[in-house]
Amino acid sequence: MTPEPKQSERVPFLDGLRGLAVLGVVVGHYFYQPASAPPGSWMARFFELLGASWVGVDLFFVLSGFLLVGILLDHRSAPNLFRIFYWRRACRIIPAYFAVLAPLALISLAGLGDRFPSWREHLSTGDVPPWAYPLFVQNIVMTVRGTWGEAWIGPTWSLAVEEQFYLIVPLLIRFVPVRHLPTVLIGMVASAPLCRIALTFALPERNAAVGGYMLLPCRWDALLLGALAAWALRDSQASAWLKQHANRVRMTVIILLVAGLMLVLASPVGYSLPMRTVGYTLFAVLFAGVVLAGHLGVLPGHRRLEHPWLRAVGRVSYCLYLVHVPVSCLVFHLVVRAPRSMHSGLDVLLMAGSFMLALGLAAVSWRLFEHPILRFAHSHPYEPALLAVSRGSDGRK
Repeated sequence: MTPEPKQSERVPFLDGLRGLAVLGVVVGHYFYQPASAPPGSWMARFFELLGASWVGVDLFFVLSGFLLVGILLDHRSAPNLFRIFYWRRACRIIPAYFAVLAPLALISLAGLGDRFPSWREHLSTGDVPPWAYPLFVQNIVMTVRGTWGEAWIGPTWSLAVEEQFYLIVPLLIRFVPVRHLPTVLIGMVASAPLCRIALTFALPERNAAVGGYMLLPCRWDALLLGALAAWALRDSQASAWLKQHANRVRMTVIILLVAGLMLVLASPVGYSLPMRTVGYTLFAVLFAGVVLAGHLGVLPGHRRLEHPWLRAVGRVSYCLYLVHVPVSCLVFHLVVRAPRSMHSGLDVLLMAGSFMLALGLAAVSWRLFEHPILRFAHSHPYEPALLAVSRGSDGRK
């Protein structure tokens, strides 16, 4: 294994990829309004293509698998691996997430829904019970009930997928021998499209579409391909092969990008049958290739991903992902007393204003709330394995 980079160091192009991913999701959620376009018009086609911005979530999954599994690989023998890993994940995920969930508690526990019925309507979780969100099981409930959830909170299904992934991946890295890890990872990656196909035959169409898009076994191909990339860069033989064939990696990325664009043009809807069968895995392989090509220095447009503005968006991407839809719902409610739409120039301005407001809120959250918590979390280090051996030799703690 190669030495771990210092945790204080950030890889610039990875921050840029995060920024690109979250901007894709935000643009899709803000401007994908197919009901606003006449059927068959160029605008309707434009909205169809815009709907493919869901791939930003897949990029997030690959990056998450790559970064977190990389940390786990670097500390797989640490005696406090599980405690520190879960402590840091909790500090990263829970504070901002529960701050977004707070209105649910105010509505249900403080009785504000009776005093402000319009807010109760806007904060409705629809067919998903409120308790599912703090337990990170909304993706399972959504599958059972065949619902995508309410717009303001529905996107948190991806957090549920990641939290469930965190329950298994430390065990995988700790107890599977490193030499067998790529075989296990590839086998699990291959199981994901099989799970999605199985759901297609086992469940009603709507439930199969939701489950194929939201359930962990159906989406862990992206997370595990990121993990496989992390292993490849740390394994001496795999890393040497990648460096020797860097141009092939770049060409593979270009081919996969063209294939992905062709698939999007043919079937842009994220839960369509082509996407559920092969599309998710194709994009996951593409994004894992992008990560590898970036580390090898052969990624086309590599320098553009290191633009300071894009990296800044990447740093605040977590909060921006959480708040961008609630903020836009709030803006439309306060200004036009209506749900979000794209029927007029005013609607476009409101969406643009919502983006700036959400971005500003995310920046403030990062500086005053998230980053200080993360600094505190990282003050608790992973314990070196050699230290554990020396302690065990004389019985002292």
